Amino acid sequence: MPLSRSRALVFRYAAMTSAALLVVSVYRRILHVNQTTVALTFLVMVQVAAFRWGLVDSVCLALGCTLLYNFFFLPPVGSFTITDPQNWIALFSFLASAIF
Repeated sequence: MPLSRSRALVFRYAAMTSAALLVVSVYRRILHVNQTTVALTFLVMVQVAAFRWGLVDSVCLALGCTLLYNFFFLPPVGSFTITDPQNWIALFSFLASAIF
């Protein structure tokens, strides 16, 4: 892998991670939005990554968004436990949107 291609790969993953963390930070500290808004924002981010960079990048972003959404927005907040079975649908939708 040439050096410029590996730099582009590192930049993509850094950009995706930074964008997801920025969404979490803004939505939790400034806007105080509900879970649906966060889920739809993450879903759009995954779709853009899939369109722009392809399957591998969008799946990585989907997994990262799933972890961030679970930890910061789904009750009990601050843990990776899901108490409501309906929240599994939201979590799997990130991965499904990345694949399809």
